[in-house]
Parts: sequence; C-alpha cells; structure tokens
Amino acid sequence: MTKTQLAIFLLALFAISSCQKLADNKQECYQPSDCGEPLVCFLAVCQDPKESLSTLYVELSPPRDSKTIRQQLSTPVQIEQGKALNLILEKFISVSGKICQPSCEQGAALTGTLRLKGTTRIPGIDNTYETTVTQEGFRIDLLAGMYTVTFAPDDVNLPPFVYGGRYLFQLKDTDEQTYSIHLAYPSLEQFFILQGSVLQSATAKPIAGAKISAQAHAKNGRQLLSTTANTNSTGDYTLILAEAPKDLILNIRAGENPLVPEYKTTLESPVTTNEIASPLPPIYLGITDAVTVAVNLSGPSNGNFSSTTVVFSGDFGAGKLITTTQTGTDDTTAMHATLNLIPGSYLATVVPLRSQPWALTSTPVTILPSDNNTIMLPVESKVMVDGTLRDHTGAPVPDARITFVRKKLATERSFSTTSDGDGNYALALDPGTTLSLAEYTLEVEPTHVSGLPRYKSLFNLGTTPLVYHIYLYAPAFVYGIVRDAQETPVANVTLNFYAELGSEKAVLVGVAQTLKDGSFVLALPSIR
Repeated sequence: MTKTQLAIFLLALFAISSCQKLADNKQECYQPSDCGEPLVCFLAVCQDPKESLSTLYVELSPPRDSKTIRQQLSTPVQIEQGKALNLILEKFISVSGKICQPSCEQGAALTGTLRLKGTTRIPGIDNTYETTVTQEGFRIDLLAGMYTVTFAPDDVNLPPFVYGGRYLFQLKDTDEQTYSIHLAYPSLEQFFILQGSVLQSATAKPIAGAKISAQAHAKNGRQLLSTTANTNSTGDYTLILAEAPKDLILNIRAGENPLVPEYKTTLESPVTTNEIASPLPPIYLGITDAVTVAVNLSGPSNGNFSSTTVVFSGDFGAGKLITTTQTGTDDTTAMHATLNLIPGSYLATVVPLRSQPWALTSTPVTILPSDNNTIMLPVESKVMVDGTLRDHTGAPVPDARITFVRKKLATERSFSTTSDGDGNYALALDPGTTLSLAEYTLEVEPTHVSGLPRYKSLFNLGTTPLVYHIYLYAPAFVYGIVRDAQETPVANVTLNFYAELGSEKAVLVGVAQTLKDGSFVLALPSIR
C-alpha cells in the first residue's frame, strides 16, 4: 500500500471531525465558532441564547425499602423561576402469575425471564420492567399502562414468545392494586421448524460454529423470535419459531467459531402446509479458510504491553468480521500474539489497558492466503491534557469528576480523574494522528454540595500535549419535593433530569437526591 493509498484509507476511516446535524435542525459544536450568530455552544449543541432548560423529563428511583418503584414521570415538568416542583410518585400495580405450556390447566409451569416494555416517557430512555419466572411463578411491580410482554424460556429449545397485542394494567378504585394472570405458552404442535446451511461463497465449504437466529412476523402481525443455534460440522442449523412466519430475517454472527462475519439477510416467506418449512436457501458468506497470523507490537523498548488486546475489523461482502486476540503476560510474550484470521483487509487496533501509558493505535493491514503472515503493529504513547476547572465566576472547582469519553469507537474507551484542591487536573489520553483528530465527549460532574451544574462539551485532541481549561456554566437552581401517592414525603429518591437537545436520546443534565423531608435542590446548567 502506497503512502497515498494509506492516507486515503485512513481518511475514510477516521474522517476529520466535523459537526453533525441533529434533529430539529440543530448542530453539534466543539467551540463557539462552530455556531453562527446568534447561536451559542451549550452542552455540545448550538442553541439559541434566549432558550433555557425550561422543559425537562424526570426519572425517579426510590430506595429499595420504599413502598414505590422506579418510574419516569408521565409528562415533562415545566421549570419556572421561583416556583417549586411538586413531584408525585404514582401508585404501582403488583402483577403475579405463572407461565405454562400449553396452559396452566393442562400443562407444566415454565421458567425463564419475563419482560414488560412500557411506553417510553423520556426520549431514548428505556422503560422496561423485568423479572425472573420460577416454577412457583412470578411477581412484578409496575406502573399502570400498556405493555408489550415477552417471555424468554430457560430451555434453549423453546423460542422466546412475544404475546400478541399489548397488555393494559389499570389502577383500581380499591387500595389493593394487584393483578393475577396466567400466560399460556404455545404448544409443541404449534412450533414451526426452519432448517438451512451456511457455506463459503467461493468453495461452498460448510462453515461450522456460526450462531444463527431469526426474527419474523406471524400472519396476524405478531412479532416472532426464534431459538438460537450454532451450525454443525456440515454447516447446517435448525431453528424453532412459536408459529409459522409470513416473513423472515436471519441473523448470522460469530458463535463457537469466532471467524464468522456479522451478517443479516431477508428471505422470502418459508411457509408451507407443513410444520417444517422446505430447506431455506443456503447462506453464502464471502470468507475462505483461515490462516495463522503472528502479531508483534512495536513500541518503546521498556514498554510493558502485558495483556494488551488487539482488535481486527474487516468487511467481507455484506458482513463485518470483528475478532480479537491478546498478548501474553510475561516478558517474553507481552509484545506477541498469535491468532487465526480469514485472508483479507483489516483495520488492526491495539487497545492497551487504560492504566498503561500507551495509546489506542490503529493500522490497516492485509492478511495473505498463506501461513506466513507476520505483522508488526506500532503502539504510540498517550499525550497529556491538563488544565484548571473553574466555575462561571473564575473560581477553581475542587473534587469534581472529569471524564473524557472517546467517540466513534466500536468499544467504549474513557478516562477519568478528579480535580485537586486548586481545581487542577491532568490526564493521559489517546492522541489523534497527523491525518485526523481524536474526538472526545468531555463531561464534568461537580460534587452535590458545590451547588454547581453538570457540564458537557465536545473535545478534539491532536498529537501533542495540550493545556485545556474548563469553565462551568452558571447554575440555575431547581427545587421541590417528592411525595408518594398518599402525599407523604419520600427520602433518598434519586432524580435524573433529562433535556431534549436535538438528539434522538434525551441528555442527562442534572442528578439530585431528596433529603429526609423529601425536598431536593438541583443546580442545572444555564445557557445565559
């Protein structure tokens, strides 16, 4: 690969950071100049300075010994200056019962996991309740509302079952808020069996150890989920659905065999007049036989690279293959690893332990169809970022949690520290390259007693050390009280406040906790 080809390859993989468009025509920002006048960069989004965090979503998590449950408020709260919030926890309903096949009058009780997914009240924040089902049955506490119910049996030969329609649980006019339900799981006679095979596209050799699952819809529109299976030595698999499907999506990924690309394909309806479909068309994956690859790390001679992970990511046809290896733990093996790979082009990423001074480093490599592959992967050093954390008046902020989260990575990589008594901080971070900057999300969480708001911004880092001072937003205080349905104040409730800032998922902008009298005070970031 020439230097020109390498530059093009890296630019395609690590595009030089640019501000992304969000929903509502809003835009991410790294610095004030990213936002045209009169907009300002606030919480990493270009905002109108006349706006404020006046409409917030709230999630409340009472202590475990409380007589109420975790819940998202049904409607956003309106923040008005000088006006206290009076937050009332909703009554909950206790639902108990059994799950039996084919019914609790005729069959045996099943064990597994029961999930009830309610309507999301906070954009992008899940609202699912989950409980374990035993031979004696289940009991779960939840709020009144509509729920999609899914049961995943412990028996791997039984498919997960999504119950048709949605279950409505309403509050009763009595003090006793309990429901008893028995759920029927489909009988074996209703099951529908899918069979097929997974092969190499070039040679038609079977691929063993690929993990296969399916999702589909029944004739009545109900969602169907299949069992999960690994292909056998001849590449064959068998899946079970709760009933005959009208459409089918097959998901293929690495299972017992780690060298299987992740792949998804849609097939025509396999429905026949029998409970077993005609064999599905073979799935052909664009891979060949694996070869042995020796990996050597190239870094400082005194570097300790013990237990360093190396991730290989490559595209094979319509599928993406991601596999990993790890260096040894002693002096002779700490910079070496051996693994099997499918011949092709990869991005090889060295991921040292976060506690080590070495940086995440990516290098494009080509694996040839021979057993003589030896690759050398360079490892760079981290660079220092330091500065002082100050509030909106310029005063230093001690004891605040400062976290840099690396963006646009397949796996999470974050670095945290705490500001000292003078507000100073220092962190060693993964640098960028000469072709692209490393992009981070920077988050600051001051102590509760500081009366200062949370902070969020976007941050770019090149190849050299950087002095970066952080200035918090001015606080806008919100206060109120949390009571249960009987109007009794509730202590030790954790309140998470979220705001919609143009992204699909609401952004956490503040966390508070109630005192003994149920009261709370929270400092929110102010745009002014």
